[in-house]
Amino acid sequence: MSRALRLHRTAAILTIVYLGCALLLLPAYGPTWDATLGEYGGGQRLLAYLETGDSAFLDVAASEPRLELKQPHPAFPSGGFGLHQISTLNSLASAVTNRVFWQELGWLDAMPAHHLAISLFVAALLYVLAVATSARAGPLAAASAAALLLTCPRFFAHQFNNLKDVPVACLYALALFATFVAMRSRKLLPWGVAGAVTGLTLASKANALFLPFHVLLVFGICRVIPATKNKLKVSPRGLGTATLGFLFAFVAASPDVWQAPIDAVLTRFGTIMEVGKQGGSAISSHGVEHVLWTTPLSVLALALLGPFHQKLKPEERVLLVAGALFPIGRTLLPGMVNFDGVRHFLEFFPFVGAAAGLGLAQTIQWTAAQRDAKWLRPSVLTLALAPSVWATASTHPNGVCYFNVLVGGLGGAQEREIPDATDYWANSYWQGLDWLNENAGQGDTILVPIAGFVARAAAPVKLREDLTVLEDGDLSFGRTTWVMYITRPGAYGPFVRVADRTLEPTHTIEVQGGTILKVLRLDPKDTFARDAFEVWRKRFDAGAAHAALGRWLAAHPDRAQEFALLLNALRTENADAALSRLREIWPEELRDVFDAIVWHAKTK
Repeated sequence: MSRALRLHRTAAILTIVYLGCALLLLPAYGPTWDATLGEYGGGQRLLAYLETGDSAFLDVAASEPRLELKQPHPAFPSGGFGLHQISTLNSLASAVTNRVFWQELGWLDAMPAHHLAISLFVAALLYVLAVATSARAGPLAAASAAALLLTCPRFFAHQFNNLKDVPVACLYALALFATFVAMRSRKLLPWGVAGAVTGLTLASKANALFLPFHVLLVFGICRVIPATKNKLKVSPRGLGTATLGFLFAFVAASPDVWQAPIDAVLTRFGTIMEVGKQGGSAISSHGVEHVLWTTPLSVLALALLGPFHQKLKPEERVLLVAGALFPIGRTLLPGMVNFDGVRHFLEFFPFVGAAAGLGLAQTIQWTAAQRDAKWLRPSVLTLALAPSVWATASTHPNGVCYFNVLVGGLGGAQEREIPDATDYWANSYWQGLDWLNENAGQGDTILVPIAGFVARAAAPVKLREDLTVLEDGDLSFGRTTWVMYITRPGAYGPFVRVADRTLEPTHTIEVQGGTILKVLRLDPKDTFARDAFEVWRKRFDAGAAHAALGRWLAAHPDRAQEFALLLNALRTENADAALSRLREIWPEELRDVFDAIVWHAKTK
């Protein structure tokens, strides 16, 4: 068997093993926050557009025309994200795998069928990663790189239901690999492939906008190092071929561009720039801190050894180090918006995994010269893999909550009040519904005050038929109601704050000594429960009141600043003076909403 065939055989075996494991684990993961608002339903409407040619389906936030879906199917809400806010490629991929494996073949349930698309992106990455590492350091390095990447709990958990960030991380790494190969080969076909993968990456998510700068960094470093000065080449013909490949792939994967190319591109990237402006001008260490806090320390240690593998070529070392550090480093740019830990720049993980696999292979090779190598090598392998495997297994299926020992696990991170030290992705509602299926009474209702749309989306495929997840505007309280919410304090409204500090939870989900989900029981006979539900009612009164106030301020923009200052002052020591002034200037036509606005300002 030729060396090339052996490399691809190793990669194929690792990929097949991965896909088999993924199929077993997919049912443990439910719908997630952002994907529920946009990717799942949006992808199905895009697929309907491709099948019918009806441009009405391009309004992915609309409920009409209706989609005909095989039941039971999750109930994804309309009116969430618009087409310019979703990842068109990832959404379409999710809709296609759902159509094939649930609606047509029936091999998977609806939710795992949606998420299978992510596993296919990861499989493509693993295949290329295995070929590259095996070519340089052998099958053990390839297997180690795959294992160490997949047993980073944050990457592991997100790969099963994050339609936004995992696909772009895979495509970003593949685009960088392909461009590196093109610069070394100097042939036109690799340039075309590199451009096409870059186009798909941009259709996946805006992280691809950093790719040209990443490539320039790798190329620039190689040009100034004597050992790599002439290793990478860029030709006008190569760039032209890459540009054609990029344009073809991006347009093909972006149905919104087909109808109005200029307007669609301007709208999409205008939205990206608006999001970027929200970060201000400060430099945040959030990204760097979370890489150190949420990556297993064993993986980080092995990754430090990887670039020193004796068989790596100098330019490959540059690619490996820059691949890991550049995505982390860009989070230090002034004004970068960083939240939810590392999920927005997961593209550093493939290179950390590759470096760790090479580091482990090099360590085992060093032990080969020792007298007790026969027993030492398996011991080193076990000790190197055990920490990350345990971290992943012990937090499954809530690995997005993982923190390492530097902050004392999730419990320690919550004590430090780190904002994303919880289930910020709302995956645990999938498990909470399982518990309610077993413990709720006949005909009970369920109130989910934080991201309730995630639980309502899951209900048709997860919840008993006699149980109901209340709509946000449903203010009825006539029977036992279970309150389920993720422990994300920044999202607590007055109702959750009152209930959280007053009621003992009936059920919780714990990870690493921290609580990520609580379930409370409200009995309609209990006085406190009735009072608590009245707070919930007032929240919606306040919502309608704010809508009315917003319309009035839109017509009187010169008054907006004064109103904002006074409403904020209601939570300070100057509350009485602010309230008095508000009464004086309050518009007569808004008198009936005054109390609701004041209540909300004081309690939010």
